Amino acid sequence: MYRVAIADDHALFRHTLALFLKTPGNLDIVTEASNGEDLMKQLSMVGLLPDVFFIDIQMPVMDGRRAAT
Repeated sequence: MYRVAIADDHALFRHTLALFLKTPGNLDIVTEASNGEDLMKQLSMVGLLPDVFFIDIQMPVMDGRRAAT
C-alpha cells in the first residue's frame, strides 16, 4: 500500500484525483490540502511521510515549489 498526499488549490480537481487514485485499491490518500502551507500542517498532524506527492506548482499562500523543498 502506497501513501499519497495531494495539494491543489482547485477543490474539484483535488477531490476527483483522490477518487481516481483510490479506485485501484493499492493507494491510501493520507491528506488533501488546498495549498503548501495547509499540506505542511496536515502532514505534521498525520505524523508520517507519504510515499508519493501530487503537488500543484501554482497555489496561493505557499506554492508547490516551496512546499516541495
